[in-house]
Amino acid sequence: MTPNIPYLGPSRAHKLDLYEPRRSDIGPRPAIVIIHGGGWTVGDKQSTREAQMADLLSAAGFVCISINYQMIENDKPAWPTYLDDAREAVRFLRRNAEKYRVDPDRIGAIGGSAGGNIALMLGLKVPGEVPANVQAIVALYAPTDMSWNDTESTLLFGCTEEALPTIAAKASPLVQATADFPPTFLIHGTNDTIVSLEHSENMAARLTELGVTHKLKIIEGAPHSFKLRDHNASVRDAVVSFFDKHLTAR
Repeated sequence: MTPNIPYLGPSRAHKLDLYEPRRSDIGPRPAIVIIHGGGWTVGDKQSTREAQMADLLSAAGFVCISINYQMIENDKPAWPTYLDDAREAVRFLRRNAEKYRVDPDRIGAIGGSAGGNIALMLGLKVPGEVPANVQAIVALYAPTDMSWNDTESTLLFGCTEEALPTIAAKASPLVQATADFPPTFLIHGTNDTIVSLEHSENMAARLTELGVTHKLKIIEGAPHSFKLRDHNASVRDAVVSFFDKHLTAR
């Protein structure tokens, strides 16, 4: 692992960690952006859950970057900087594709909770010389409708409650998803008391309406913020198989 690589320019302290597969002599290789959770207030790219994801996926042959990004700090809202940061991470991989032997057309994203929301938002195509969208997404217990908590959302977006519906819609993958959204794997536990299972169920229903390839795995009894290693190997294997199918088998 190569830690603390700058990716946002000299004025920003947020960095990323690079995890490369054991076979470093081959390429170009698929890549995955790992995005930590923490409700946009806490969390780190080297948290246990994210480190486990990076170890699992790099061992499976994916180049991984785990990123830090803008969070709520001293009442400064995180929106829209956190999403801009994540998009810049995708662009970082594409700009440095030759250096890291990455295939710029085979990039995925994975995240849990807030990180899952951000990962889903990377499914959207936005203007720019270097594309910032990904080709496959895994989202664990992700909030998909960002109008779900008025108090926290107004802090996140830096807006009044009156303005919240309009701004929150822009940050809600449930609202923003389109028919060209990439293949998506949603994972959620039935005992999640922080982000209700309905968020993933509603997202799955929306993707069905749009005709987007997707799957929803419901983990009986699982709480919010569980790690992949907290459950049986089928969950971990399902994540690797999903990325293999949509990023490797081309």
